[in-house]
Order: sequence, then C-alpha cells, then structure tokens
Amino acid sequence: MKPDMRTLIDQVADAVSTALLLTTNDGVLVWRNKAAVALLGDGPVDWLLGESIQPGGPAVELISRSSGGEGRRPGGAAGSGWIRVHCQPFRELRLYEIFDITDIHRARTELIYLADHDSLTGLVNRRALTARLDDLLANASTGGLLIIDVDNFKDINDVRGHAVGDEVMRILARLLRETLPPTAVLGRLGGDEFAVVLAEGDSAQTLAVAEELCNVTARTPLVVYGDTLRVTLSVGAAPADGERDCEVLFTNADLGLYEAKTAGRNRARLFAQEQYRHAVTRVNVVHRVREALDTGGLELDAQPIVDLATGRTTSYELLVRLRDGIHPEVGPADFLPTLERGDLVRELDHWVIEQATTALAHPASSRTELCLDVNVSSRSMDDAAFGDWVVGTLEALNIDPRRLGLEITETTAISNLDAARRLASTLRAAGCRFSLDDFGAGFGSFVYLKNLPFTTLKIAGEFVRQADAGGVDAVLVDAVVRAATGLGMTTVAEYVDREPLVGALRRLGVDRGQGFHLGRPAPLKRLVPPREDPGGAAEPETA
Repeated sequence: MKPDMRTLIDQVADAVSTALLLTTNDGVLVWRNKAAVALLGDGPVDWLLGESIQPGGPAVELISRSSGGEGRRPGGAAGSGWIRVHCQPFRELRLYEIFDITDIHRARTELIYLADHDSLTGLVNRRALTARLDDLLANASTGGLLIIDVDNFKDINDVRGHAVGDEVMRILARLLRETLPPTAVLGRLGGDEFAVVLAEGDSAQTLAVAEELCNVTARTPLVVYGDTLRVTLSVGAAPADGERDCEVLFTNADLGLYEAKTAGRNRARLFAQEQYRHAVTRVNVVHRVREALDTGGLELDAQPIVDLATGRTTSYELLVRLRDGIHPEVGPADFLPTLERGDLVRELDHWVIEQATTALAHPASSRTELCLDVNVSSRSMDDAAFGDWVVGTLEALNIDPRRLGLEITETTAISNLDAARRLASTLRAAGCRFSLDDFGAGFGSFVYLKNLPFTTLKIAGEFVRQADAGGVDAVLVDAVVRAATGLGMTTVAEYVDREPLVGALRRLGVDRGQGFHLGRPAPLKRLVPPREDPGGAAEPETA
C-alpha cells in the first residue's frame, strides 16, 4: 500500500467515533485508531483473546481493561467502565469494534435497582418486600409483618412543605433501620407508610418490636433543615403463625394499624380475629350507605334549634338517617366514623347540601324563611373547592345565604386550622352562618377562637347536662358565653333534655338551645312537603 493511501486510511479511521482494533489471531496488535486509544489507553490488548470473543460471534459485554488493570473512558478519563466488543475476521487478522456502553449499563443497573427499591429512602419497595414476605411464609412459621403509618403526616406536608416531608421520611427510614433487629427487612409501601418483615419471633415478640419502634420515634427529635420536629407512629402487627398467604398477613397487619389509629395513634396494636369481624361490619355498613345513596335509602331528619328567651325555632339541624329497610338498623354513630376515613363521606356531604338547598328553595320554606344547619366532615373541610361549591349552589337556586348554616366539630377544626379558616371565611363572606360544634370537647379550645371566624359556638353537651346544678359545669358554660359574646358569636347549648336546664342556661346568657326537651328530630319532609299543598303552604313546626 502506498504511504499516502495508508495515511488517508488512518485519517478516515481516526475520524470514526467507534473504537477499532486490528490484531493477529494470536493477539499481536497491528493497528488501532484514535478512538480506541481514547477508550482503552495505549497498552496491550491481549485480553481481547478470551474464548467468549470469537470472530463472527455475538457482541460481548465485559469490563474494559488496559495494561494497568483499568479501562479508560472517552476523553482519557481513568476508571473502569463497560464496553461491548464485536469481533469479525479480516483476512488473516481480527477486526474489533468496541463501543463504550458505560452510561447504558449504569442506566440499566439503576432501573434494576429502582424496580426493587424506593427512590426517596433507598429502602426496598412493596414489590421486593412482598417477595421477601412470600419467601418467609414459604419457609418458616414464625416471624411476622408490621405496617407503620406516620401520624398526621399530611400536616407536615401542608404546613412545612413537601421538601420537609421528604426529609422526614428519609430520617425516619434511617431511625427505623437502626432500631430494628438485624434480620428484619424494612421497606416503604409508599406515601407515609413503611412495612417490616420480621424473620423470627412469636406474637409477643412481634408486638414488642412494634412498640419499640413507636417508643424510639416518639422520644427522638428529628432535626430537619434546622427545625426540630416531633413525630409519632401508629403500627399494626401481624404474626405469621403458620400463615402461607402474604395478602392475608398484609390485611391482618392493616387491621391492627386501623385499631392503633382508632385508639388514638402513637401506639402499636396486634391483630386479633375480633378486628376482622369488626372490619366486615364496617365494610357492610359502607356498602349499605353506598347503596342507600344510589337508591334513596338515606333520609334527613330536622331537629329544632330554639331561642331560649322567646321559645321560637330559629333553625333546624339536619341529621342523616339510614332507612334502607335492612336489619340490623344502624345509626349515624355506627356509620359516620367509618365513612370519615374514606371518600364516600364527601359524597354524603354533597348529597346533604343538595337536599338542604332544594328544601330551602321550596316555595313553602321560602315564604316562612326556613333556616337549616348542616354538619360537614373533615374530608369536605379539607377540600379547597367545597366552600365555593356551596356558595355557587345557593346562588344557582337564588337562596338567601343567611338561611343555610354549616357546622364542623371543634376536633375537626383543630385537625386542620388552615382548612377550617379557609372554609369559614368563604362561607361568612357569602353570608352563610358557620358554627363550631361540640365546643369544649377538644383541648386548648379558647386558643383557637381568635383565629377562626365562626358565627356560632355550640357548647358541648357534657358541660350542659349539669349546668342547672351549679358547680364547675355552670362556670365553664359562663366562660364560653363570655368569650363568645366578646367575639360577637351566638351560643347554642346542646343536649337540653329537661325544663330546669332552660332557665339555668338562660340565666347564664346562652342564646339558644337544642335537645329532646326543646324538640325531637322529625323527617325534613314534614317541614317541606314534596309539593305545595293547594290549601296552604306547610309551615315549619315550632318547639
């Protein structure tokens, strides 16, 4: 070959980005281009003679090496990397095409890792944890499963931001891992839930591990971006006890978690069969309410709220009743707490508002200026669009907003002060009444009054029942009345069940009362008939 032609071929080869090598069949290097030098260095290439790299064979992936034992990335950066080598015969020589696949291999490795791990905490994810649990149940009869929920984690995200929430989850992951036995597998199920597969131990030991996690977390301050936070956990524990189905164990641990949260959080509960029976009852009740919403099995009763000075009914509180003809009968106390934990309660709230506004728009109730009060769940209160929807519904039906009042309990308001303030402000700006129900049942009640723009305080029944006997209850009622009056709020005493209470409450300055002595709940349709009576509009009953 003429020198100028050889030079031209070298120039062309060097312009190619693929690393190219020519060797003899016994590994003597004949030629390589600049891309090969940049990728592999300029040392010997006898490592290319492995049995797996054969002329005409498939491309082979392997760690790139130079004479110094380490490969070189494009650009001459030192360090090991992954390459793909393809070899083909070239006359009496071997031609190697070598491609740098380090980035591809790294991405592939990361995808494999992410398939089994949580990207935020680095813990194994639900998929990998389930596989570990399956393996445990197939080979052992001891051990168990814990499901861990971070108490009130939504408040951290809402108040401090998701970045702080993410850091809390990372810190908790480290804390839990340090607390658990070495043989335990900690994973993250998603959101604010962790899970632990315990490789050994009976029921008592499983519960003991769960309680230790609660105790360590409760007494360990979490320092997040310079701020110190206190976090607690609720844990459901389910021992293996010879169980072979991991889904059953997940269900059992979840039922234990439900009991822990119902009992007040910051605690662990061991699964018991009785919890399963309770769960079946809850599911059946939710199903009945769902069916009743769709088929008309729900009704509203109205209980009068009476002016204690005049005896005149000022408004009616609407109470949901399940009348689907199925036994056993269940009351609101049986199904509302269960509904509060899911989205169905929001549908129920919308249904009640729609029924209330339809009744208020009826010609008979319009003429008598009937006023209704509706209880709102914490789920609807947390919905930023709920207040605007209520106002829009009133406007669409041309209803004076003053005729509709909404109520939330004190404990509901305290659970999310920002949401309570937002809803109260929206409704008051439109002209609606807004009541704080069960006032005094929570803690630090008076602290929240200055921040919540309510029109009415409903005094918890436990303070009202013995107010006519003097003593502590009368003092507390007097304090509530003074605070409410100073803030321009109306007071309503609940559970007024006898005549002596009426006089006592009136003397204490309570404005209105509600209870069986003043008027029992009756179907709303008695106040607002389906159609107007030609002989005269139906009038609301008075106490």
